[in-house]
Amino acid sequence: MSYELFISVITVEEIGKINNDSKKQNISELTLKYSMKILDFSDRAKELAGEYMSKGAIPKSEPQDAYHIAIATINEIGDSERNIYPPTIPGNKLPVYYGMSLQDKKVP
Repeated sequence: MSYELFISVITVEEIGKINNDSKKQNISELTLKYSMKILDFSDRAKELAGEYMSKGAIPKSEPQDAYHIAIATINEIGDSERNIYPPTIPGNKLPVYYGMSLQDKKVP
């Protein structure tokens, strides 16, 4: 079984803020060693993160979480074995992530 690895530009920025130089170097080397694809924090991801927070799906106090989830959603990162994908529900303009609909703020 092989996997394609991803890391967001937000995570790269977080790694850059690590005070422990050895730890920072090790993580940076892993990113290169495994050829992780860096996902951009697009305008659409920023907008979606704002929607997640404004609709109450993610607390406004946790914007980094909203950013990570929005980046994964926009890039359709999921787990096919557990059927976890960020699809858009027909008739619902807001995407779903891990089964969470922003329209009704429910997690099945």
